Amino acid sequence: MDEQNALVIRAYGKNLIVELPDGTTKQAEPRGKLRLHLNKFTSPVAVGDIVEVTPAQDDKKLIITKIKPRRNYLIKRSHHRKTDIQVIAANIDQAILFATIKKPFTPLTYIDKFTVMCEAFGVKPVILFNKIDLIKSSKDKEKLQDYINIYKNIGYEVFTFNSKDKSYKEQGLKILQNKISLLVGVSGAGKSTFVNLIEPSLNLKTQPLAKHTQRGKHTTTYVAMYRINETTRIIDAPGFYEFELIGISKDELSHYFVEMRELLPYCKFSDCTHLHEPDCAVMNAVAMGEIAHTRYNTYIRMYYELEELELYDK
Repeated sequence: MDEQNALVIRAYGKNLIVELPDGTTKQAEPRGKLRLHLNKFTSPVAVGDIVEVTPAQDDKKLIITKIKPRRNYLIKRSHHRKTDIQVIAANIDQAILFATIKKPFTPLTYIDKFTVMCEAFGVKPVILFNKIDLIKSSKDKEKLQDYINIYKNIGYEVFTFNSKDKSYKEQGLKILQNKISLLVGVSGAGKSTFVNLIEPSLNLKTQPLAKHTQRGKHTTTYVAMYRINETTRIIDAPGFYEFELIGISKDELSHYFVEMRELLPYCKFSDCTHLHEPDCAVMNAVAMGEIAHTRYNTYIRMYYELEELELYDK
């Protein structure tokens, strides 16, 4: 077999599986020089990467010789070493955040950080409020609607869903159709149940929430891409409790809040931080109720987090 392109469909540490143009799959590993060249990431090759491969000497696996340019990707810090950065997935058409009001609760700051990281790395964010069967009290219903309004009002696609109800399967397929979708969210938000609803043959493992913490347990332990049909694929990733701020600076943060971005030219000062300056278009919009207070509060929190990180790195 001559050198050819392949799609990375599974990544567990250094264990990679690629799909060849004829649909067959094979184990692969990056060439040593490639690992050194991309050593800013703990795993230089990610699910979704288009790579060039060539047979290894023993012909039992393939050697990845080149990674094709990525059109986008999302990253996170390693659980084991905070200095290590992992590419979650690459070449994604959309990232779908599974958020829940109950069991477990997804904070608005988590959702906001998700949208910011998507904006920063060129990925379309979609928000799916799952487990709506648990929303029974008028208070919870009002909270859910408030959350939906926050993100719909700034132009994001927002859906409500119940992964345990088979009647939602058609809606789920429409959300995914003709796209490569990365599924993310806190552990226990129902990603694996969603995948099993869409494609039961995958039969992904699911677990109940921990009784005392009401948090999910990690059922997905590696990143994997699954084919739903010829034009539709999903990437399932392990749940994580925080979207950490990586690869962006405090000075560019406001550009990744979509509702702030269009107002930036109208601030009095070109280097406005949108925290205390006079005639700040962003702060005026917050005061007028045109920007959600929750989103602005997240911006402030993220700004100071980034400032602290930048001081630490000096």
